[in-house]
Amino acid sequence: MTFVTLLAILSCIACATLLGVMLTRDLLRLANRLAITGFLCVIFWSLCEALLATTNDRTTALWLTKLAMLGWLPWATLLPHIVLAITCEFDSRAGKILPAFYTLTGVFLLLDCLTPWIHRDVTRETWGWSVVAGPVFPLVFFFQACTVYLAIHLCLRAYRNSLLEPERDQARWFGLFVGAALLASATFDSILPILGVPAPRVGHLAIALIAGLVLWSFQKFGYELFSRGTYAREIIEMLPNGIALLYPDGRIRRVNGAFETLVQCSSSAILQRPIQDFFPAFPLEARETLREFECLLKPHATQNRVDSETLNIPVALSSSVLTDRTNTPFARVVIVRDLREIHSLQRQLVISGRLAAVGELAAGVAHEINNPLSFMRSNLSLLKQYWQRILTEVHDETISEALRRMLDEGDELISETIEGTERTASIIQDIQRFSHPGNEEFVSTDLNELLREAIRIASPRIRKKAKITTQFGDIPFVPASPQEMRQVFLNLLINAGHAIQEQNGEIQVSTQKSDDAILIRVADNGCGIAPNLLGRIFDPFFTTKPIGQGTGLGLGISYRIVHKHGGEIVVESTPDQGSSFCIRLPLERNAQNADVAPEPRIPSASSMRVAFSTDENHQP
Repeated sequence: MTFVTLLAILSCIACATLLGVMLTRDLLRLANRLAITGFLCVIFWSLCEALLATTNDRTTALWLTKLAMLGWLPWATLLPHIVLAITCEFDSRAGKILPAFYTLTGVFLLLDCLTPWIHRDVTRETWGWSVVAGPVFPLVFFFQACTVYLAIHLCLRAYRNSLLEPERDQARWFGLFVGAALLASATFDSILPILGVPAPRVGHLAIALIAGLVLWSFQKFGYELFSRGTYAREIIEMLPNGIALLYPDGRIRRVNGAFETLVQCSSSAILQRPIQDFFPAFPLEARETLREFECLLKPHATQNRVDSETLNIPVALSSSVLTDRTNTPFARVVIVRDLREIHSLQRQLVISGRLAAVGELAAGVAHEINNPLSFMRSNLSLLKQYWQRILTEVHDETISEALRRMLDEGDELISETIEGTERTASIIQDIQRFSHPGNEEFVSTDLNELLREAIRIASPRIRKKAKITTQFGDIPFVPASPQEMRQVFLNLLINAGHAIQEQNGEIQVSTQKSDDAILIRVADNGCGIAPNLLGRIFDPFFTTKPIGQGTGLGLGISYRIVHKHGGEIVVESTPDQGSSFCIRLPLERNAQNADVAPEPRIPSASSMRVAFSTDENHQP
């Protein structure tokens, strides 16, 4: 084995090692894929050189020389492409002439295969085969030198724009080492053959040395050579929070999908932009770990989204500075958490607290009204008796027809007033029962009576746009908590009223006995529930109503209460036609179910029937 063969094998091993390192990295990045392609070209080049050193046939040696060009010429063209992919400067002049480079590469390769204009012949030397250059070979060398020079120029410009001191120190040694390696490669592989001086080709060795330098650099600055980059990328992509990797000067180096979704920009429009383009209040000068810094997403970053909720996205930023083994900062990680849902929950909790306070206030007002109403009812009843006696006394007397008519109308007015006070007293009594916390004890309960009370309370809010029809069956009493079931019925009635958006609506309330359970059905002919919302209607705080018109707690609480009673809720909905909520309560209480309060989620397919045809929204 000659030293030329040994050098080719060592070059192949070095490049294959670095290829293995690249394969463990993020293969979705264009720069990594291009680098892998480049090292495959060098490995192919090295294999051709190793075979060339072992053959004794002149024709075979010439064709192996031509095949080697399939490795070293595309590699030179890939160099500026890799640098452009890393720096994201495809819009620059270098990026625009890149297709011309690939076109010339293809032309030269085709010309070498069909003509002797590039590799004219080979000559046998003591160390192997030497290349005899053709008339076009100097042009190929000039083209290759231009591509390598462009790559070096782009690298130096990127280093000058970087604030990383380790990268600047690294660039000096890189420049010296790479320059020496490329100069040796150009001298032995191109310049000497052009001058007609036989010389071994060592370009593949120069590339192998550069590969070794890259591996050493990885290890020196604290990177794992065979890190599980693919797994790390998949984990980062699965995280719900936006993650961005920054350069020390604040330019964005890499982001995950959640970050793209949050700022409504593709990664190509995000990379290399300052982080303050998206979050102006981000404290870039902070060197310590930053936790939960709240700010707003900059409006223009959302692109064509004009609604106020999207243009003012509250976020919480957390960041940490990354350092190398010399404790020098070289990057910063930023985690972005969307606070819109949290703020929405906070608003809902505030509204829920207000409603609770209003409920307590209503109970107090009802109690205060009940006192004067009691003596009003007593006085009216006594007045009714006096009026009846007056009518009896004057019945036989001769009085005018007009006075008799006035006395009769007065009796009717007193009767109607007494009826009004009775209705008012009944409503106040229902409000007091509903607002009373109760002891949640299960007692024998008349569900029909609870429904009548809930209807009386809900009627003032519903009767303007819908009528309530009832069909109560002859059902036995069931063990239940009256206070809690009263709340469930009221929630369903109010939701049915909200679903009816026009007048002349109808809400049907019915009860019936079925085997060992009682069925309570509340149906409406409103807008129905959209299919994409069915799975969320029992989620706490979920609502499609505007802020201030709903807390999103009604159905969730109802779901929990019904399951606490050992029952279930069955939903049937047809958008644009209406919805039906059916509650099934067992006749006998199951003590085990009474102690279990499941999460307010949509029931399973076995306990829920859904029919839908269009895409309208019921308002849960």
